[in-house]
Amino acid sequence: MHYDEKHHNCSLNEKDGHSQHTHIEVTFGNGTTSALNIKDTFIVRYEFGCQNKIVERKRNEFWKWDLFKNGTLKRDGRLYSTDEYCFTPLENKKTWSLTPLTCERFKKGFRVWIYAICTSLAIIINIGIILMFIAIKDVRNSNYGEGLIFHLFSLTMGLCFLVYLHLKNPLNLSHTACRNIGFLAYFFIIVSFLILNIISGSFWAIFSLKPIKTWYLKVLYGLTFAVGLALKYIVKAVQDSNTGRHLKPGIGEDFCWFDTRLWGILLYFYIPILISMAASMFCSARAYFKIFQLPSDTQMVAGKDFKITKTHFISYCIYILVVFSIWMREMIVYITARIREHFFIIDFWSGICVLSLACVGFVFLLYKNKFVQKWWSENVTGTAKNTEYDLTPDYSFLRVQNVKKSEPSDNAENGTE
Repeated sequence: MHYDEKHHNCSLNEKDGHSQHTHIEVTFGNGTTSALNIKDTFIVRYEFGCQNKIVERKRNEFWKWDLFKNGTLKRDGRLYSTDEYCFTPLENKKTWSLTPLTCERFKKGFRVWIYAICTSLAIIINIGIILMFIAIKDVRNSNYGEGLIFHLFSLTMGLCFLVYLHLKNPLNLSHTACRNIGFLAYFFIIVSFLILNIISGSFWAIFSLKPIKTWYLKVLYGLTFAVGLALKYIVKAVQDSNTGRHLKPGIGEDFCWFDTRLWGILLYFYIPILISMAASMFCSARAYFKIFQLPSDTQMVAGKDFKITKTHFISYCIYILVVFSIWMREMIVYITARIREHFFIIDFWSGICVLSLACVGFVFLLYKNKFVQKWWSENVTGTAKNTEYDLTPDYSFLRVQNVKKSEPSDNAENGTE
C-alpha cells in the first residue's frame, strides 16, 4: 500500500511502478544483511498498527533502519515490534524504496503548545492559591483549607510532570528517567483525587455534628499517601510482569506516560479516579442532605460557624462537580479515540479544561473563602467590617452561649462538640 502524506492514510496503488517491490534487506543475528523475497519470507498484513505514522523526509536518521529476521525494526536506537510500524514506498534522492513508518511517538505542534501553555497557566494559578492558603492562618489551620492545600499541591505537581513530558522528546530521555517521571506524575495525580475523599468526608462529619479529630485526619492523610504509593507500585509491577501487552500501562516505554494504544490507562488511571470521584460525590451528597436536617436557626455546627462552613461547602461542591465533569470528558475522549484507533492523543482541549478548573478553583476556593475575604479586607484594602460571627475556626462553649443567649440549653449542646 502507498502512504498518502496529505491525507495521512494508506491505499492500494498497484498502477505505479514504484509501488512494486519484491525484495527487502534483512539483518541477521550475526550482523550480516541479505535481500530476501518478501512474499516467500514474510506474511504481509495491510493497515495494521497505528494510524498516525512518522514521516520525516529531511532527517537523515529517518532513512536509516535495520529490519531483523524476527520482524523487529530498529531505528534511532529503539526497537519496534511488528505492530508498531509498516512499510510503504517513499522517494528519497530520486530513488523509490520501501521505507518503514513507525507509530508517532512525539510530535510538536499547535495542539501540544496550546495544551502546554494552558496547563502552565493553570499551574501558576494553583500555586497562587496554595501560597494564599498557607499565608492565611485561619485557612491553613482549618481542616477544609489544609485538605485543599494538599489536594492542589498534588494536582500541581502531577501537572508539572505532564507538561514536561509533553514538551520533552521521550527519545532524549533515558529509560530510567522516562519511567520515574511517568510514575511520579501518576502518583501525584492519583493522590490529589484521593484527598478529595477526606475533604468531602470531613464536611459530612461536620454537618453530622461529629467532627473528625486532628490526629485522625493526620492518619487519614498518611493512609491516602500510602494508597497512592501502593497503586504506583502495583502499576509498576504490572508493567514489569508477563501480563499481556494490551493490559499493561505502558509507562516508561514510548511516551513515558500511559501508552494510549493500550487499555492500561483506562484500567489503572481513569477507573481508580472514577471510583475516587464517586466516593467524594457520595460523601458530599450526604453532607448536603445533612444540612436540611439541622434546625433552621442553627448558628454553630461542630464548633464552627454554620453560615461560613455552609458557604465553603457549597463552593467546594461546585469545584468538585467541575473536576468530575472534566475527568469524565477525558475518559470518554480516550475511549472514543481508542475505539477509532487514533492512538496518539494530544487533545489541546484537555489543557483548556485544566485551565478552566484552575479558574473555578480561584473563584470558588479562594475568592469565595470567608477567611481569605477577611484577611484581604484587613491587610490589603483596609476596609474590614464588623461581622456577626467571629471567623476563628474553633469556638468554646462560652462563645456559643454569648452568640445564642435566648436558645434552650439542648440547642446549645447540639451546636458544640
